[in-house]
Amino acid sequence: AQTFSSDDSIPDELSTILKQFTSNCTTSRTTKEAQTLADELYGQGKYTIKKSFGAGTIGETYLATTEDGKDVVIKMLKDGVTPERFAEDRSLFVKYIEEFVTDPKEKEYKLNLINSMFDAWDSELNFALEAQGAKNLADSATRFNVAQTLEVGSKNGQNISLVMEKANGVRLDTLLEMVELYK
Repeated sequence: AQTFSSDDSIPDELSTILKQFTSNCTTSRTTKEAQTLADELYGQGKYTIKKSFGAGTIGETYLATTEDGKDVVIKMLKDGVTPERFAEDRSLFVKYIEEFVTDPKEKEYKLNLINSMFDAWDSELNFALEAQGAKNLADSATRFNVAQTLEVGSKNGQNISLVMEKANGVRLDTLLEMVELYK
């Protein structure tokens, strides 16, 4: 059975669409580098990374197995993504806007936009907050199964990774049937 992930067996036409959404979001580590970090954060061999699952703007996910063979997902901040780096990047954007945008309303709009964007990203940098959010959602969900966070990995005082249960994906043939049904 096929699932929506970074599966090589997805038909070409769907693969092309998926690549358009993720073309600018590549992983920052090889699978081997991710395995090295997972061993450092969680203990040698506790999780075995099988493949890259996907990447976003600040993070990347990997399919892994536990020592007893259970599938899990390990989410990591991309290499080089730090609160300090984000603060530097925010400062550069703000400086550019203040220096080159002359219209006061346009300047205010762009500064608010940049600050809102960076505020949202800042909240994503701490995986302990994400883990707590998932727990809160699971505690209040009555109709849904919510993947539980198993543990958070920290390095140099920063929560840079989390391990969570793997949620079952939607089978590709089921998704295509649903698309046909609701056309």
